[in-house]
Amino acid sequence: MEVIVIEKNNAEVNEILPSEDLIWSARYIRVPRDIIQEYNDQRLVIVYIFFAIKAGMDNQVDFTINHLVSWCGYTPNSHKGKINEKFIGSIKTLHDIGYITLDGFVYDNLYNVDSNLMITTVFNYDFIDVRLSEINSRKNNNEKDGLFAMLYVDEVKMILKNKLPSGNVRLNMAALMLTFAYLRSMIYLKNDTFSVDSSECYYSYYCDIAERLHITVRCFSNLVKILYKDLGLIYYRHIRQNVNDEWVTLPTIFCNIYRRDGIKILRQGNDYYLDEVKRQMESMGLQFDKKKLTKQQAKESKVTKYEENENENLWKEYIKD
Repeated sequence: MEVIVIEKNNAEVNEILPSEDLIWSARYIRVPRDIIQEYNDQRLVIVYIFFAIKAGMDNQVDFTINHLVSWCGYTPNSHKGKINEKFIGSIKTLHDIGYITLDGFVYDNLYNVDSNLMITTVFNYDFIDVRLSEINSRKNNNEKDGLFAMLYVDEVKMILKNKLPSGNVRLNMAALMLTFAYLRSMIYLKNDTFSVDSSECYYSYYCDIAERLHITVRCFSNLVKILYKDLGLIYYRHIRQNVNDEWVTLPTIFCNIYRRDGIKILRQGNDYYLDEVKRQMESMGLQFDKKKLTKQQAKESKVTKYEENENENLWKEYIKD
């Protein structure tokens, strides 16, 4: 497929995605932060995405439980306590919040309906802005968490098609979509992507993110590798510094692989994400080095947690029991 390239006056290049994908590529979904972080349900994000994509011109969605479960990458099982029940719980939660509206009788009997019975619901687009306004009113002035994750439909389709992750890892599609939505919502995007005043990055510890998403650290680590190596969506860089002749681990820095606006790719590749990671490290008082640690250095690296000492502007060691 031919890719159209447009050169701008500033010599930067915008790539336009293949023409046959233009309709899907221009469409995006806003996933509100409350769905990502405020509920202990890793299936909530992918179920929300299902309704957001399937909603027609009248916001109506016709679906069966078995079809929804299959679309999300799982094998339907309607036995008590199995996967269908778990997804039904997520559907009811979205109704309780207000993102979708089910018929009252259907809502009350959802656990008992035939898994192949066609159900009609309404996806409440207007409620999204109301909810985002409520979330924003609860934010602290210093809180930098994004109100929502912007996921393009072609990105979602690519994730759903990815059935073979790196290594011998069983793919948890719901957790993968949740992790992608979380990182996309947390990575800061500048109004001017070429500005040098700040970086388009997010940094945190694996253990802290895993706790927020209610998944294990090992699961999160595997999913981040898939997002980078298999899907090319999120870049990550482990930061290890030599402090007093000891290698110690600092927060991991995350950045999008590319910056896009609809069908246009504004920035991408090493020139984008490595430049942003470098700027983020410099703002943290750290030295950027493209070279990887040697195996011996990595082995000697202590997995410790750091916090900033504002008085001395140093990183001091904080060991978690």
